[in-house]
Amino acid sequence: MIGLGATELAPRCSRAGCAASAAWSVKWRNPRIHDESRTKVWLACDEHVDYLRDYQPVRSDPLRSLLELKALLTPEEFGKFLEGLNENARRRVRTLLEGANGQSRQAQSR
Repeated sequence: MIGLGATELAPRCSRAGCAASAAWSVKWRNPRIHDESRTKVWLACDEHVDYLRDYQPVRSDPLRSLLELKALLTPEEFGKFLEGLNENARRRVRTLLEGANGQSRQAQSR
C-alpha cells in the first residue's frame, strides 16, 4: 500500500529472478496478437539488457529468426535442429517456412 511518507521503489530488471535496478528499457511487441500501435516494455539491468534485446526479435518476428538460423546452419544441421523439436513445433516451423517460400516466389514473379 502506498501512503504518505512511502519511498518510491526503483524500477527492477524484468529478467526472471533478477532484482537489480533497471537502467534500460527494451520495447517489443507480439505481432500475432497486437497491432503495430501496441508495444510492451521490459526493464533491464546492465547485465541482462543484451539477453532481453536478443530474446525480443524471436518473439516479435519468429519467421525472421528462423530464416536467420537456417542461413547459419548447413542443411544437415538444420535437419537435426528440426528433429529435436516436438511434432507441434516442427509443424509450426514448416508452416512458417512454407509461407516464406510462397512469399518469395510471389515477389520473384512480379
